[in-house]
Amino acid sequence: MSKGGSHDLASLICQRVINYPVPYPLPYAFFLIGGRKMSSSKGRGSSASEMLEILPPELLRFLMVKTKISQQINFDPNGDTVPKLFDEYQKASDAYFGKKDDDLARIFELSQIDEIRKPPSVRFSVLSQYVQMPNKEDEIKKEGLDEWVKYAKTWVERYAPESEKFSLQQALPESVKNLSTLQKEYLRKISLELNKDWKPEDFQVNLFEWAKELGLPSKDAFSAIYIPLLNKSYGPKAGWIILSLDKKFVRKRFLDAANS
Repeated sequence: MSKGGSHDLASLICQRVINYPVPYPLPYAFFLIGGRKMSSSKGRGSSASEMLEILPPELLRFLMVKTKISQQINFDPNGDTVPKLFDEYQKASDAYFGKKDDDLARIFELSQIDEIRKPPSVRFSVLSQYVQMPNKEDEIKKEGLDEWVKYAKTWVERYAPESEKFSLQQALPESVKNLSTLQKEYLRKISLELNKDWKPEDFQVNLFEWAKELGLPSKDAFSAIYIPLLNKSYGPKAGWIILSLDKKFVRKRFLDAANS
C-alpha cells in the first residue's frame, strides 16, 4: 500500500489495461515469521502450500480472521505456537456451537467454508503424544482425529521442543543403573499388576497410590517408568503409554531395569 507500491501499479492495470474498477483499498499489516518480515529474496518465510503442511486450511483461515487487519501476524511454528493455536480454535468452536461469546463464535464461523463442522475435542498436545505411541490408531479414530494426524506428526518432527518428543528405546538404557532401590521396587510392583485388565485412567491413579505406599515421591516414581522405556525422566501420561505397549515387553523391561 506504500506510494509507488504494488497497489498503485495494480490500480493502473485495472484502469488502463482491463478497464475494471479499482477494488476498495484495504491496507493490512505483514505476516511475520519468527518476528521477521517474509522475504523471498532472503529465503525467509513460507509459501501457502508449505503453510498447509503445518496447519489445516481452517486453522490458517482462523489465524488470519482472528487478527485485526492493522495488526501484524507473527507466526513461528517452533515451540508451542501450533498447539496453542489449535487450543484457541477449539475454544472458538465451543463458543459457536455453545452459542456464547458472539465475537469468538463469528471468528470460528468465518474460518469455515461450506459445512461448519465441530472439530475434535481432544487437544492437539495430546494427539502429538498419541502419534508417538504404538497401538493408538483405534483411539485416534474413535476421537475423530484422523484429519489432524499429519499435522501433529509434522509438528513433532520439525518444530516441537525436545521436551515434547519421545521414542521407545529398543534396548535397556544404561541410565537405569542410576535408579534407586525404591524406584526398582516400584517397577517390580507395576510388573506384578500388569496381569490385570486396566483402564488407563484407573491405572494412572494406581501408579500414584503404589508410589505413595512405598514412600516414593511422584516425580521419582514416574521417572522410574520413563527412563527404562524412553531414556528420559519425563514423558506423556505414564498409565496411557504403559497400556499402549505389549504387556510382556513392559514387564520384561521393568524387571530388567529393577535387576540392573
